[in-house]
Amino acid sequence: MSDRRLESVDIWKGVTILSVLVIHTCFYSGRLYLPDWTRRVTLLLDVPVFFFISGFLLQNRVTKTVFRRTWHQGVRLVFDYLVISIAILFAGIILYHALNLESGVDHELAQAFTSLLKFDPVDSVWDVFPVYGGSMWYLRVYLGVLLVGSLILLSPLKRILYLVTIIVYGAFLVTVNFPQADIPFLLTDMRHLTFYLAIFLAGAAFDVYRKQISIGGLSMVWAVLILASLVVVFQTGGLPELQEAKFSPTSLYLLFSSHSILAFCMLLLYETRHAFVKPTHPLGIFTSWCGRHSYRIYLWQGMVASIPFLFVPALLERGVPPLVIFLISLTWTVSVSAAITYGHNWLMSANSLVRKMNDWIEQD
Repeated sequence: MSDRRLESVDIWKGVTILSVLVIHTCFYSGRLYLPDWTRRVTLLLDVPVFFFISGFLLQNRVTKTVFRRTWHQGVRLVFDYLVISIAILFAGIILYHALNLESGVDHELAQAFTSLLKFDPVDSVWDVFPVYGGSMWYLRVYLGVLLVGSLILLSPLKRILYLVTIIVYGAFLVTVNFPQADIPFLLTDMRHLTFYLAIFLAGAAFDVYRKQISIGGLSMVWAVLILASLVVVFQTGGLPELQEAKFSPTSLYLLFSSHSILAFCMLLLYETRHAFVKPTHPLGIFTSWCGRHSYRIYLWQGMVASIPFLFVPALLERGVPPLVIFLISLTWTVSVSAAITYGHNWLMSANSLVRKMNDWIEQD
């Protein structure tokens, strides 16, 4: 892989993180006013593509670089998580007192900090921002996938990535058919780990063999996936309940998630084989920026996307149409999450000591 930054990676990560904001808008406060089919549709573009892209980016590195990149990425993930979690925790305390919430929140800071350190910020003060705790399953799974995936890429198994990917997916199928095999492992469980590890390794394998893959060949694969998806839709009488297929993951969820992964692969192949113009339209620039800062946006949106719970009921009482409420909530979540992330980036670069530490964390 070339050392130059691939614009298609930033764009597709940006599209995906914006889709995640749509998903959380529909699944949390959106449950108060949106029909069920909206939640099914939004899950068609979800987080599995992040794991695929991570495997793709990490694969083509010499051994020393793989180790260093993994170490720095792990430190950055945990560092940002701790900083943002502490900030959100204190924001939750302030909001709890300001609104005098009577929702059964158990106001115990010790319990809140303990769950924070376990990467599982739920209950206690965290209940003020339910989207944040509900989003952290991703970080727990990602850290496990990053660790195990990096060890595979550092080993001789790297030479047979496609075979290893198939074996890992087979292990995932074992956890599906034999629940006793779905044991806790690292910060997650074997079912989640093997599912997303298989996608991670598929991304690494794609980088190895992408010179041998044509856009036409991917189009044929995509056509087969579309046909398979339509068969499922026909058999189930509509789009299946993808949330149930996501937690815990199933092959059905993989089938419908594969469309966004193939879209990324085709965009990437186009960029590497043709002139790819850097976006100049404000929407394209914003999407690319979101892709470069997708992780911090993901963390901050956990707080921001929880706020609509406070104003959506009032809008419903006033008879505001559901579509208008959705657009208000989504605009709030996207704009405020992006604004806070921008401020976070500025603060990290404004302080010389923090900037040096941040530069060390983010270097490859």
